[in-house]
Amino acid sequence: MRLVCFLLLPFFLLNCNSVNDASTDTDFLLFGTFYGECLGEQCVEIFKLTSDKLFEDRNDQYPSSHNETSFYVGDFIELSSSLFEESNQLWLSFPNQLKSIKSGTVYGQPDSYDQGGIYIELKSGTIHKYWILDTNKEDVPSFLHSYMDEIQTVRDSLTF
Repeated sequence: MRLVCFLLLPFFLLNCNSVNDASTDTDFLLFGTFYGECLGEQCVEIFKLTSDKLFEDRNDQYPSSHNETSFYVGDFIELSSSLFEESNQLWLSFPNQLKSIKSGTVYGQPDSYDQGGIYIELKSGTIHKYWILDTNKEDVPSFLHSYMDEIQTVRDSLTF
């Protein structure tokens, strides 16, 4: 009996790992704002939206743009379903044109003169990219302007 348990142990361990790995394959949208010259908890507000849940990052780390694979690493906690409903529109209105733009692209000079920035990261199927936008719309392509407004509106409703 011990031999059977010993032989089955690797099978169970491998299956547990694959379940954990699969959870990282979930499609999601990260969005939020950041301000460097700021005091308080609301200086960096990053949220994670999945198909059925909304999470808020507890780390509040300033987003990095070192290279095209510098994805945001957060410690996310689940928020209420009513807050999910308020933010779910960001999936539906995501600008498809952004998907064709290189990951790690930075528009403008986010937060270089204390105006803040917007972070967007998309994991959808085989696509996994992020972008950093200046809050000054003159430095950002016009096709993103309404989406920037939506992100700001949703962020404001989530950080009451």
